Amino acid sequence: MSCEAARERLLEADLAELQGLGDGELARHLRSCARCRAQGRVILDQYAALEHALERQVPALDPADPRWQPRVLPRPARRWTVMIPLALAAGLAVLVVARRGRPALEPGGPPSSVALAVWDNPGLDVQGPPGRTVAVFQTDNPDIVVIWSF
Repeated sequence: MSCEAARERLLEADLAELQGLGDGELARHLRSCARCRAQGRVILDQYAALEHALERQVPALDPADPRWQPRVLPRPARRWTVMIPLALAAGLAVLVVARRGRPALEPGGPPSSVALAVWDNPGLDVQGPPGRTVAVFQTDNPDIVVIWSF
């Protein structure tokens, strides 16, 4: 291994390899090259200084200490996240109940300004309000049909 390649691997090497221990290519190079071994020694010294500084931390952090446990505070409920779906469901329920009491087509057929839509279901006749267009969407469930008036 060249000195240039060894210097590139010094920052990523294990501590044992930096000490020249093991049979790795970097460890063998550090045992034979004093210049690269000195650079490895600087990294080892800095690591030891950091480890010593962390050990002297006062107070020592104990992860089991209840003061360091995360506190879960209840989030206030946002009213709009509940109210909007409820209002939509109530409006849909009113439309469904109001539609059940009326016949699909009034006697005499639909007026010319009302759109009539029938798709893939010959028994389904939909009459929209005057001046509006009606779209009927079939779903995978034969009991559910989406009717859109626009």
